[in-house]
Amino acid sequence: MSRNRIIILVFLLSISITSALLTAQDNISIAILPLQANGISPSEAMVLTDELRSVMVQKGKYTVVERSNMESILTEQGFQLSGCTSAECAVEAGKLLGVNKMVTGSVGKLGELYNINIRLFDVGTGRIEKTVSQKHEGSVEELLDIINKLGYELSASGTLSLQDDKTDAKDTGQYGNQSEELQDVSYRSGNRLGFWLGINFPRTSTISEVGNGFAAGVFYKVRLLNDFFIQPELSYSTRRLEYYEPDDILKFEYFHVALLLSYEITSTNIKDFILILNAGPVLNSIISAKQEYEGYVSDYKSEVKDNSFSVILGIGLGIRLGKIIATLETRYERGLSTIIKDDVELEVGKSQVLYIIAGISF
Repeated sequence: MSRNRIIILVFLLSISITSALLTAQDNISIAILPLQANGISPSEAMVLTDELRSVMVQKGKYTVVERSNMESILTEQGFQLSGCTSAECAVEAGKLLGVNKMVTGSVGKLGELYNINIRLFDVGTGRIEKTVSQKHEGSVEELLDIINKLGYELSASGTLSLQDDKTDAKDTGQYGNQSEELQDVSYRSGNRLGFWLGINFPRTSTISEVGNGFAAGVFYKVRLLNDFFIQPELSYSTRRLEYYEPDDILKFEYFHVALLLSYEITSTNIKDFILILNAGPVLNSIISAKQEYEGYVSDYKSEVKDNSFSVILGIGLGIRLGKIIATLETRYERGLSTIIKDDVELEVGKSQVLYIIAGISF
């Protein structure tokens, strides 16, 4: 019963933390000032600003002030938006608007080379929290795609600065590749490979004692939409169960194939930390099943129901360490294989298993 209480408390805590983080994120308001035009027309700069605002809205991390509302409030206060790119000006505008964050930036053109710089300010401290930038050689229409990428990067957690010092480079493909590499390294928000190690604590209704086991897995995380991922996973685990008498031990080895839906919640208040929620079905296959009694070992895999399905629910905490994301996760699994021995169902299929795992992803 005590373990069941712990499991219930863990998931109640996860719901509370998730709600708190989502509420905190929903309450973070942001305003985006018009991008300053240097070498392009004001109308082109306004189109790019609107695209940036649209991306920030779609990301859903901030509550974005509408352009018309922002202009109306600032006009009533006698504030001039034109040329407002400095930290002091952005902070002053943010205080008038009553927002938490401000975004300013510029789009410049020198010869055939465009340069985009965007900065995120904290209104309360006046500090520049993040800078994203990229150079581009091509048409002005292609800047929409670049603004889209930079807006997504600006919404990602952690410090990010996309600087390209090779101003003499003329190859458009080179700039694109550098930007994609920096985006992938800085946030690792796209597809990534990882593995984990852990221990498990099985619990059944028909055996007298339970023992912990070992587990290891490898996974590939594929982004679906925003912070949602599909996570195919292969894993191996062992079980050690004592039943009826302490000297009568059942030992099992399992191979698991899982398809999890993963949701990553990032907080602007606690940078580089991620709350991870996992859920999904698992196909379990018993590799070996042995009984050990007073030193005598017998193999009875032929008496075991070989394959079954179970469901995993997990909550974990991740931290970004450069190019690596390290995680610590607790998982709850329900529905392992029912084991048949001497025409008696030991009902492992109706058991509960608690995992504690540590992993990294690249």
